[in-house]
Amino acid sequence: MENQDAEEVVQQDENEAIKAPNNEKQVPEEEHNKLKNQLMMVAADFENFKKRAAKEKEDDARYNISKFARDMIEVLENLYRAESSINTEELESNNTLKQIFTGVELTKKSLIDVFEKYNIKRIDPIDQPFNPDYHQAIAHVPSTTHEDGSVIQVIQAGYVIHDRLLRPALVAVAKKE
Repeated sequence: MENQDAEEVVQQDENEAIKAPNNEKQVPEEEHNKLKNQLMMVAADFENFKKRAAKEKEDDARYNISKFARDMIEVLENLYRAESSINTEELESNNTLKQIFTGVELTKKSLIDVFEKYNIKRIDPIDQPFNPDYHQAIAHVPSTTHEDGSVIQVIQAGYVIHDRLLRPALVAVAKKE
């Protein structure tokens, strides 16, 4: 549509340039065509610039919290570690421990909800095929019980925001003996 507007402006300029006293052309046709092409290229470049600027604005809106999210990942991972370090068998007999466990659970759940709101997802790929786009193998473990190339241990969970990797999952991968 905007290209159509540019063509109308070019056509209008062309009509004005061609009109001259005694119906003689003021601008040679070759130069006129050259200027017309330049104008069309400038209009197209401007359209491309507008599209790039809109995409950059959209990306900024989606990913501007990436640095903050990376910092908050450590907080969430510490909550996972705290929760897993509490002996759940002692919860019924120790009221203080039960309250601490409940507090850690609620805090973790709250932070997970915030992550979901901003489309930040945890990658915990246990028993899934190794994916170099999202996983970083730090060990190959010989195994007869797991499929070759599958993740058998997650050392550190990974995270993505929308479709962009924030932190790869550190994993151990099965290797056929």
